[in-house]
Amino acid sequence: RISAAAVAQRVAAERGESLGQSVGYKVRFEESLSPQTHLVFCTVGVLLAAMQGSSDLNGVTHIVVDEVHERDVHTDFLLALLRPLLARRPELRVVLMSATVDPAALVAYFPHASTVSIPGKTNYPIDELFLEDVLPLLPASARAPPPPRPSSFAPPTLRGLERFTSVEEVARRLPHCSADVARVLASSHAAAEDAIDLELIASVVLMVHRSQPEGAVLVFVPGWFEIAGVVRKLQESPSSAELQLFPLHSRMPTAEQRAIFDPPPTGMRKVIVSTVIAETSITVEDVVYVVDSGKARTTALNHNTLISALCTQWYPKASGMQRRGRAGRCRPGVWYRLFSSIVWEAMAEHEEPEMLRSPLETLCLDVAALGLGSPAAFLATADTAAADTAAADTAAADGNFSCRTLPWSPTMPAVASCSSSRRVEVTCISGESRSSSSIVASLTQPKASASSRSASILAVTLAPLTRAWAILSRTHEAPPCTKTLPASDLCASLLIEALESTASVVAFSPSLTA
Repeated sequence: RISAAAVAQRVAAERGESLGQSVGYKVRFEESLSPQTHLVFCTVGVLLAAMQGSSDLNGVTHIVVDEVHERDVHTDFLLALLRPLLARRPELRVVLMSATVDPAALVAYFPHASTVSIPGKTNYPIDELFLEDVLPLLPASARAPPPPRPSSFAPPTLRGLERFTSVEEVARRLPHCSADVARVLASSHAAAEDAIDLELIASVVLMVHRSQPEGAVLVFVPGWFEIAGVVRKLQESPSSAELQLFPLHSRMPTAEQRAIFDPPPTGMRKVIVSTVIAETSITVEDVVYVVDSGKARTTALNHNTLISALCTQWYPKASGMQRRGRAGRCRPGVWYRLFSSIVWEAMAEHEEPEMLRSPLETLCLDVAALGLGSPAAFLATADTAAADTAAADTAAADGNFSCRTLPWSPTMPAVASCSSSRRVEVTCISGESRSSSSIVASLTQPKASASSRSASILAVTLAPLTRAWAILSRTHEAPPCTKTLPASDLCASLLIEALESTASVVAFSPSLTA
């Protein structure tokens, strides 16, 4: 949203006209357009909404998609729609842009595509510092917290462990540590990995303010909690009167977001504390110093539970280079990386596409909400492993079940027998305690309470799904007056059917959270 409005404003100014004449923008709930507008800057969601149904975007001659390397769900959806659109409208010109994308993948996805490579550089050199380079520049009091002091009541087994800094080292010193304690230690270790040292970030910003020439400071943190924490610590510092602080988050009003582009008052230094919203697309011209926590809050898949959730984790190197590029626009800049060079070397080159980190039922509901047709058919056209997933959906009906590459929710319904009923009964079978044969027996055995006016939906977890569904499709026919749906269509179909019916009773098992 902020980049669409900011870039449109800049282009209109370059053309010597007011925003909304030949150049405009459109984001959700806000637009600046006129009948004379020929160049529109918009978000991916706005363009997807315009392409719903069978729209061929008649009247549009060029489509420019920036930052395609981010690989969020909506960007991948857009690319999947543009490919067949190019086949229907060969005169349409599509430009896909990014500073860090792998062009080979896009060339393979779009036939007859050509590439133009422009060597990336900033206007001025940028110094790059890791944590081991930054710490000597800080006051001694800001380098590390005081060492822990052992309790005089601690048993002999625990004494001396304060000298060790790693959970693994402590665990090795506790040979009688139970499995439960080990899990707690691992959980604590994970929590520590997610923690952001707000005191360190504030100390680096204050060090820059006291020792470096004028220039704005851009701080990258994962989310709003960290933004508020850094701003609070800077407000409590003795130099707060000399700092103009700007929090920047996607949920802030657009007017407050645009304030970051205004020059600071004389004698004050601008400090912007932002999430990934400032990583791409927008450029604050007077930013000279970038303080980078190295973390981002993204959707990630828990491979044990197969549930996606927001988590704080190290970003890929491509994101780091994007953050680096925010400095050095108007004078030599500095990139302060608040992590070690060893951590940098271990980072992934690129981020995994969001489609591969999202629950399958969420993708299906997104496809249905955007009116993009059958989820299985649409996902098969995406430039991800969704094609394998859709193929698995189709093959499952023929008994040729193949492993999925998109995440399964552990409570995702797998097989449905739905009639035109007004009552939906859901049973959830745990895959850990039931064998394939017992699940098949449960699927095929009619319930005593079932009637012609009720539908029985059986949900199985991932563990027995490949076996049970394969056995079902090979050895049993679906009951009369029922329909068996591919898993990718099931959730959306159930919701649509439930909403369209006048059901007075819709009973779901408590364990069926999807």
